Amino acid sequence: MTSPPPDVTKTLTYLLEVETVAQDILTLKDTKLELAHTLSKLQESLRAFQASQEKKSFIKVGSIFIEYPTGHCEQLVRKEIENVKEQYEVTSKELKDKLSKKRDIEHEPKIEGIGLRPLSHTEAIGLLKGFGLDS
Repeated sequence: MTSPPPDVTKTLTYLLEVETVAQDILTLKDTKLELAHTLSKLQESLRAFQASQEKKSFIKVGSIFIEYPTGHCEQLVRKEIENVKEQYEVTSKELKDKLSKKRDIEHEPKIEGIGLRPLSHTEAIGLLKGFGLDS
């Protein structure tokens, strides 16, 4: 057998690379959607614990339910919310990186503003002080 011409090999390599990155993007989007759903459920649980007048509540750990003091359940849910938010942020960053990589592979221009992030609390305070608006 003879090997395919170089231009065919180059095209197949290009298509394989694009499709691999595109599949990664779709997987990350699904992961992000699942994390958002989980976060919503956890926030719903937290509101239920906060509204509860009971001293003890049940919480599901793995596949079993355990009875804990309601305050402790709230702390566990808050901790899990922070973990899910962190995973969501990491997944969002990874998704942005994959999208940039796909655009680079396809030789498309970069999207302006995709790498923007909100000001941190300390940056916002510094900006307000710079404009003389601090209170």
